[in-house]
Amino acid sequence: MKSTLRSILLLSLFAVGGSACHQMEAPMEIIWVNSLFEDSPDNNNYGIDTLYLGLKTKTRSKIGMDKPKRVRWDKAMFHSPDYSDSIKIRPLIQHRGSFKLRFPKNNFYAGKYFLFLKPARVSLLTDLYCQHIARSMGMPVPQKTLYYLVINGQHQGLYYLEEKPDEYFLETNSISSSFVFEDCYDVNDPVCLHVVAKDSLTQMVVSEKLGLVYRQTANGEGFDLQSLFDLDYVADYLLLKLLEGRDFYQESVAFYYANTNGKIYPIYESSPVENQVLTPADRDIRVNIFSLLIADEGFQKVWRSKVEEWSFNLLSYKQALQTMEERYLEPILQHDRNSGHPSREYALQQLTGLLERSENLDDPESLNLDAGLLFPESLLHLPWGDSAYASFHRQSTDELIRELMTTYDLERREDTLIFPPGTRYRLEKDMVIPAGYLVFISAGVRMKLGAGVNLLSYSPIHISGTQYRPVTITAIDCDQPFGTVAYVGDETKVCHLSWLDLSCGYESRIHGMYLSGALCLYHSDVSMTKCRIYNNKADDGLNIKYGSINLYGCSFFQNYADQVDLDFCRGEVIDCIFDNNKGDSNGDGLDFSGSEVTVRGCTFNNFDDKGISIGEKSTIRLAQSAFRENNLGIAIKDLSVLTMDSCRFDRNKKAISLYRKKQIFGGGTLREGPGNQYMDNDTLFVKDSLSTIRRDSLMGI
Repeated sequence: MKSTLRSILLLSLFAVGGSACHQMEAPMEIIWVNSLFEDSPDNNNYGIDTLYLGLKTKTRSKIGMDKPKRVRWDKAMFHSPDYSDSIKIRPLIQHRGSFKLRFPKNNFYAGKYFLFLKPARVSLLTDLYCQHIARSMGMPVPQKTLYYLVINGQHQGLYYLEEKPDEYFLETNSISSSFVFEDCYDVNDPVCLHVVAKDSLTQMVVSEKLGLVYRQTANGEGFDLQSLFDLDYVADYLLLKLLEGRDFYQESVAFYYANTNGKIYPIYESSPVENQVLTPADRDIRVNIFSLLIADEGFQKVWRSKVEEWSFNLLSYKQALQTMEERYLEPILQHDRNSGHPSREYALQQLTGLLERSENLDDPESLNLDAGLLFPESLLHLPWGDSAYASFHRQSTDELIRELMTTYDLERREDTLIFPPGTRYRLEKDMVIPAGYLVFISAGVRMKLGAGVNLLSYSPIHISGTQYRPVTITAIDCDQPFGTVAYVGDETKVCHLSWLDLSCGYESRIHGMYLSGALCLYHSDVSMTKCRIYNNKADDGLNIKYGSINLYGCSFFQNYADQVDLDFCRGEVIDCIFDNNKGDSNGDGLDFSGSEVTVRGCTFNNFDDKGISIGEKSTIRLAQSAFRENNLGIAIKDLSVLTMDSCRFDRNKKAISLYRKKQIFGGGTLREGPGNQYMDNDTLFVKDSLSTIRRDSLMGI
């Protein structure tokens, strides 16, 4: 078996055109790879796969159980049950016997560019358990996976692979338009951030937002932290840190900042691999984000609710702990060479500690809700600009509502703000509507917005136009488009839009968010009927992110790039028209990312790029739709699946193309029923080696 495996790997490495072949010097590498599988471990009874590393002699002398004197990237050969290629490897100084792996950008490993490889210790039981609980809470978690490790034929024992929380981690966890940043501690900068994805604008936005919050809190002005943090999410994070038994004040933490709602989320890492441990002097330099939250009354209310929820689910969490012990305890005990304690006794102490902490998280003292805040002197005089990218609405909700009622002809009925029927509006500055209301725009309302002006609502919008009295939103001068009409919600509300006519918009950055469409509806369920979105200059005519959707009988045409962009949505698009983009040659009619949607009875005409673009693990069902005179009718890519029946393709340059676009994903899949028709297309199907076409004569949609 070893000989066969070695032969297969050698053929894959040194075949003509193999990616690793061009990177290696043949004489040395053949010896190197030949030694890869010698003395491999026998099959085990725990269902744990084996990883193989091939290291050159000079590399092996540096990478061992001792801490290396120098850290640099060296070449290595990496082989797992489903992957083989040449990679880069370097030791981790702060973790003896551990490595950081960097994979080729043209051949990621399981959608990951960087991975850490560390010996499995008994303490890993806590990490694996907390990882399981975090996932059950719906949190994105860097993956830990156990493997046996063999280096140049020598069995090293049990190790685990852990991914790095970076932009690829966000993308594979369906987190859109977000950026990773980490704490850094600088005596000259109380709001010190390191942005992992090199994005200076995001760094400025987050620094200014945190700077404003810190300064206002230090000066006793107070701040609505819910506008900057998802308090529910942060409470879950801190519960997990208490369950681990770790001090979350003593570790640098990775966060991601979401451009879709302007909020900050800590990334849960149990025993973070690279994050620095802070000294008391470090902690005195600046305010810890969590101490800021813990002192907030709004967070304290959320925290108590979360503790009650934890107590309610405690039995299932205990059962998960028992399953974890049965699955992982024995193999880890066999290979933990680091423990100075009697291994089984030490392991049982770890598990007992987990159980005790899980039972005591409902203790009112489990989190010190009366923790004091210490502010460095430099923070009290922190300069803070009023950047349009990061600015907040600094007025209270009541002040905002009074200003809206005074400035515009609005009616208020309890918690509903009403734009009365037939009223005309001219907006020459941004209109921002706070959360906590329902915005009702009546039939016949006509609204004109100045250049770059936005209508941003944190309350759900209901537009109730009719066929003969539509609601019209456009620019004062279409040569100077307005910014964006947007609703940013909390995933608990619904927007209803009927007979809306929206044109001459653009895109914008406001309150630290990037809104990519003339009409943006984020973190909300959406129902749209008989709306027309056209002649907009934005990247998207309509952009919806994170919600259930129902688009019926709408028309999207002559928008600059994509007519409609649906990111991480589920629902239906029925009897809609997508037509004639005359701006960006890369624009699509309907663009899906990470979505599950049924499309029926729609038409896609005259696109210079694609009628439908399906990407990032979307699952789309398509029926009774027509594609006419497009450069490409449908693109299916990046592990997406299209099920299609009773569609017609006329005079397209290419009807359907399947391929991998992003290295963190794979190819596309088409499941084709019998009712499709192809007339006068230059090419019917184009696919790469990672993609699949399946035909099913019995399928119906």
